[in-house]
Amino acid sequence: MKKLLLPLIASFSFTAYAQTFHVSPEVKIGAYNGAGIQLGVADTLGMDAVFFSYARKTYDTSRYDETIDSYRIGLQHMFGDRENYGLQAEIGVANYNGDKKSGSEWAHRSATGLSISASYVYMLNPAFGLKTGFDYDVFGAENTFISLDNNFTLNFGVVARF
Repeated sequence: MKKLLLPLIASFSFTAYAQTFHVSPEVKIGAYNGAGIQLGVADTLGMDAVFFSYARKTYDTSRYDETIDSYRIGLQHMFGDRENYGLQAEIGVANYNGDKKSGSEWAHRSATGLSISASYVYMLNPAFGLKTGFDYDVFGAENTFISLDNNFTLNFGVVARF
């Protein structure tokens, strides 16, 4: 049994070592502004990248104090002759926490909902690229102070592979 496990472990270790890391910081612009980051592995599971994404968006005024945290799993697939452009797709959950001030009293609401994201990626070279896309978070309207039952933001970022 040890004779079978040793080559398998060595092969897995070499495969993991040969793969590159995928890192992509981004800014988010919309009614809610914020930032996010993707961390993952490139060239794995038949995709150009598989990653975990975390983002925080906020809306803060004298009347409202709201935060949306999203946690998603995503994939990136490149196209073209040189594979220099591609698409990212992500799906996961979002947590909403909000406070609203009415006179001298505060009301609090929280909700968990669906979070999706899609982005267009253009790789300038094999190690560095740009991306733009959108995030869409869906909550029940009765559980948030958001005027609609969803939240839509644009995202702009860079993609690094090393």
